[in-house]
Amino acid sequence: MKTLPMLNARPIDEHWTCQRSGECCTLPQEVVMTKQEAAELVLHAPKEIAMEFRPAGDQFVALKARPCPLYVFKGCLVYEHRPYNCRRFGCMRPDVKAERFEPSGANMMDRVKTSRAMRRLAEQWRRKAQRWARKRGWV
Repeated sequence: MKTLPMLNARPIDEHWTCQRSGECCTLPQEVVMTKQEAAELVLHAPKEIAMEFRPAGDQFVALKARPCPLYVFKGCLVYEHRPYNCRRFGCMRPDVKAERFEPSGANMMDRVKTSRAMRRLAEQWRRKAQRWARKRGWV
């Protein structure tokens, strides 16, 4: 299994916290979600926000982002109703000024592969997001 080398990777520990740079909402080209999640977003988003979805398989759609239309004034308009993929994501960059964001999730996945602390943290996020999704019957 080949791993990508991390560019300018900073050491991190299990107490990593989000630096709130907003790059996870402004740089990815799209967010994949279930059709049910998309319906919930449409229900809870302000009516004047235009969202563009494309089919991504039978059960999924992709919200056109870059930036996400729901990311306004450095915050998510539907934070309590955000999709599973947004809930489980963490860029894991301790210094957002020194390390660039990888929309592919390479920062997070490289750290998960090389750090026991980050594997534990990513697993905690995944479990929490799955509990949320199970309550809605999506997992």
